[in-house]
Amino acid sequence: MKKLFVTCCIGQGKYALWNPIFAIMRIFVLILFVGLSVASASSTDAQVKMDIRMNRVSLVQLFDEIEAKSEYIFFYKDGVLDQDVKVSVKKTRATITEVLDEALAESGLEYVLFDRQVVVKLKPQTPKASSLSGVQAVELTVSGTVYDENGESLPGATVIEKGTTNGTITDLEGKYQLRVAGPSSVLQISFVGYSVTEVEVGDQTNFETSLTPDVEALNEVVVVGYGEKSKESVTGAIEVVKGKEVFESRAVTNPALALQGQTPGITVTRGSARPGNEDINLQIRGFASINQDPPLILIDNVPVLNAREFYNMNPDDIESISVLKDAATAIYGARGANGVILVTTKKGTVGDLKVNYSGNFRMQRIGLTPKAANMRQYGRLWLEANEEMPEEGRNYWGWGTAEQVQLLADGYEGYMTDVYVGWAGMYVKDVDRIDEFYGNAYSQQHNISVSGGNESTRYRISGLFSDDVGALKLAYDGQKQYNLRFNFNHELSDKVSLSSGITYQKRIRSSPSNGVGGRAFQQNPWIFPSINPQGQYVAHFGIIGSENFRASVESGGRAKLDEDLIKTNLGLTAELVEGLNLELTGSYNRRLASTDTTNIDLPLYDWDGNFANYTSQIKEGITDSYEENDYLNYGAYLAYQKTIGKHNLSAKVGVTGDYSRTEGNSITRNGFWEDFGVYDLNVAPETNVKTSGGSTHWGLYAYLTRLAYDYKGKYLFDVVARRDVSSRFAKGYKGVNYGGFSAGWIVSDESFLKDVSFLNFLKLKGSYGETGNQSGINEFSYLSTVNYSTRIFGVSPALHRAAGIPRIIDPTVTWERINIANVGMEFSLLDYKLNGSFDFYTRNNNEMLLSVQYGSVMGNGGTGPLTNSGDLKGHGWEAVLGWKDQVGEVTYSVSANVSDNRNQIVRLDGANIPVLNTQGINIEGYPIGALFLWENDGFFESQEEVNEFYNTYTGQFPKQGNTGLRPGDVVKVDRNNDGVISTENGEDLKYVGELSPHYNFGVNLGASWNGFDFQATFQGVLDQNIYRQEGNLSAPFAGSRFANQTAAFLGKTWREDNQDAAYPRLTWNTELARHNWHDNEWFLQNNRYMRLKTLVIGYTLPVALTQKAAIDKARVYFSGNDLFEFTAVRDGYDPESRGNSSEIYPFLRTYSLGLDLTF
Repeated sequence: MKKLFVTCCIGQGKYALWNPIFAIMRIFVLILFVGLSVASASSTDAQVKMDIRMNRVSLVQLFDEIEAKSEYIFFYKDGVLDQDVKVSVKKTRATITEVLDEALAESGLEYVLFDRQVVVKLKPQTPKASSLSGVQAVELTVSGTVYDENGESLPGATVIEKGTTNGTITDLEGKYQLRVAGPSSVLQISFVGYSVTEVEVGDQTNFETSLTPDVEALNEVVVVGYGEKSKESVTGAIEVVKGKEVFESRAVTNPALALQGQTPGITVTRGSARPGNEDINLQIRGFASINQDPPLILIDNVPVLNAREFYNMNPDDIESISVLKDAATAIYGARGANGVILVTTKKGTVGDLKVNYSGNFRMQRIGLTPKAANMRQYGRLWLEANEEMPEEGRNYWGWGTAEQVQLLADGYEGYMTDVYVGWAGMYVKDVDRIDEFYGNAYSQQHNISVSGGNESTRYRISGLFSDDVGALKLAYDGQKQYNLRFNFNHELSDKVSLSSGITYQKRIRSSPSNGVGGRAFQQNPWIFPSINPQGQYVAHFGIIGSENFRASVESGGRAKLDEDLIKTNLGLTAELVEGLNLELTGSYNRRLASTDTTNIDLPLYDWDGNFANYTSQIKEGITDSYEENDYLNYGAYLAYQKTIGKHNLSAKVGVTGDYSRTEGNSITRNGFWEDFGVYDLNVAPETNVKTSGGSTHWGLYAYLTRLAYDYKGKYLFDVVARRDVSSRFAKGYKGVNYGGFSAGWIVSDESFLKDVSFLNFLKLKGSYGETGNQSGINEFSYLSTVNYSTRIFGVSPALHRAAGIPRIIDPTVTWERINIANVGMEFSLLDYKLNGSFDFYTRNNNEMLLSVQYGSVMGNGGTGPLTNSGDLKGHGWEAVLGWKDQVGEVTYSVSANVSDNRNQIVRLDGANIPVLNTQGINIEGYPIGALFLWENDGFFESQEEVNEFYNTYTGQFPKQGNTGLRPGDVVKVDRNNDGVISTENGEDLKYVGELSPHYNFGVNLGASWNGFDFQATFQGVLDQNIYRQEGNLSAPFAGSRFANQTAAFLGKTWREDNQDAAYPRLTWNTELARHNWHDNEWFLQNNRYMRLKTLVIGYTLPVALTQKAAIDKARVYFSGNDLFEFTAVRDGYDPESRGNSSEIYPFLRTYSLGLDLTF
């Protein structure tokens, strides 16, 4: 027998990690071919075999056992199962039909089996057909019509002969015809949004069947603050994201990124594609304060240590996520102001041990990149920047003459002569720095879980390994992640249960310590080779060159973060009396992080191998940093439930406490050491040592209450209240009370709407509440501190120890108070096919914390103490609309969500003068991040216009002369008509909008057919202002004429022969270029875009095929992320880069092949 071994050794060879991907691709194609050949056949007759050995148990216990040992789910109405009836079943390797036929033989019940759903109901009383007794069954043809609950025909309904693959679908009039085995046959009739119905053939040949709506979705359990409710009874603005729908098969390791476009009101942005350094920003309903914090995130009802704990979760561990957005957050008090995210992890279920593996291999390719100039473009830019200058104002920098620049424009390769003396003899050639630094990346992710349990004990253990590699190809730049999670539930008795969870997260982030930033692509033109023929690093700009960014990346040192987090949760629930439970919880979370950074200076050479008299100018040294965090959370609650007739009441009261401690230190040894490949702190010199360190802590405890009441399940009321006490404030200001109220009305249950055939469900809801915010407050803001330093003073000047007060404090500072109001509706129409919701909300912050700017009247830079000196008003809306239907054997769904929010600072004590800042400013009367720019009136069309402008105005623009304004330059407007164009008092600046994204949207598509599944998510923004000004690639020559330039506008600028151009003329003069390109209204861009965020195509193999290999389920899939986009951005940057022109690290397109197996 031949055995085939596939070996993959990470790091051995450039594409060693990629080898198994090609193998998986071949397997994927093979399995797909097999799947297509059997797709038309149903797997109903190839049912899971199971061992059932139960003696005198109730039917409920039997059904639970079957669910645990298979993927079947049982449905039945209340009162159908008689709890006094006991059954015994002893079956080995039996199908579900064999088990149920024996168990229900004498029960008076029957079942309908469709796919993996089992509907149990009372057996209808039908007269016995004596004529059929003892007569062999004969095939016959049956026909019929299928109707909805209103008597309308249902085209596309599925009709299957139970236990076979024999089936058909109804026509446009809801009619069908089917040849069946005989009178004993049973028809299974189903349609999306309706419960499965079974019809016994008997002695009939024509049937009229009415289906009933399936309202299971409305009974879905939703996790809310300190409790659970059915989705139908939720009165707040709460969105639920199901783990299976959002995280399964995604080609991302970070669960936060998988939330993009999934639900309205939650905005997820990232500033980079570097693994572990994504700079993620999570926001729910926009800004609640200028002191914006991320939403409060809880995992299994325990707050996370920091957002990174959530980002590093294993996505496969997530059962669901609830997003709380309105007064429902008031029960979380001071930390609920920015919204709350409740993550529920998967738990064990009753049944035999089940093993699940899922894994994927990913190839990532470079997406959009900035349009940096290559050699030819760089030369053209210099030529055109001089062509529109007067002869006396032309300047070719160190290139000397237009002829030398023309060499670059022609793509010359060789030595440069007749240039600046320090450059003489330097070697140039056309290079592509993006292609040199970046390329395809290959990543992998593997999950495995083991779960099971019995009536008293349930468990689930899971693990993850991922290696997420960035696009940098010169050196490893990525993050390895290891996760373990153990969830355990045990019933100590009928009245006491214990729950526990242990989490371990480890991440190792490794990257170059130098050369990766945007400076590598912006600082020097792309005309210098990085390596000479001798394999040495080449100095840019010849013998005076002091930079080579490839050298910095490859050999200039490493930075390594090693982080461990371990978390333990414990919970105890005890029933004290009927309806009254005591709940105790406790959690301990510990994080340890160490960072080792080495910086190594490198010699640089010219093209011929001569030392260039310069090094890479990296400050040599080694830094070791260490930080540890401890976080303790506990809670004690009493929960009560009572139903009296049609009145339902529940209540919960409790106390919670939090304690956090952080301690860290850092030591750096700077200086040169002999590089023998050992990078340890002890090998660095001791002559230049810097140390720092410290610790801090904070505490919080709270009392909370939740009351819920409903009448007939139709009129719904909720009240929440909380008192927070925080260590961050002075005595007398530590505590504050919060509360909220919400109500709902299920209008569709009213008698006056019963005859509205198209309306299945309608709920109106409203809420009002108050939360708090302590963002912007550090641990001891109410205390005046003393800083120690050294200063030179004395009769004989020398360094002496000095002390100073770093800031003025106000001990009366207290919490921000944020009021939230929400009204909304939820509906289901057309037999639950069309579903949607709409919410409108207001959010007002009446006590914003800020340091008032008093100007020169006060020292300390004019900054006052932190006080409650601002008010903010906001409002917004959210809408969701979805359609789910079935056409033949194809089920499909389409849903869309969109949201928008606006805000205005209505009070901001202190100075409120508009200033130029393309990052946005906060002043009274405008939104957070308001943008003020020069107003423009096009470009000068003639020299006469220029001369008139100079004669009329003075102010902030280039002075008249050889490098002064000319035709093709930008015209700035004197808005206050005082003859001076100036930023003084801000009167000449125009408000052009703010930087927040508006109309965030997501479109989700899904479909399935015969084992195939399809899922796609489009995500984007319809309106967002961005102004890209930082860095040298934002605008030509506006950053620096000594650097590389952007080619995005080459050939599109104003010229004598192109006076209708969209962009002003080019100029080498930096002051003039900044006049034309910086802080101008005309250069504002709209960052609207739509991106294919996710695409998943999968196939689940038939059970008949997988059972032969002892596999319960096998699925293969392709998954892609960020595959393409439509964008209005004009300068080539990725629309998710947040307007940052300094970050060049490219965003990636991801292509993944994966496998899911269940044993």
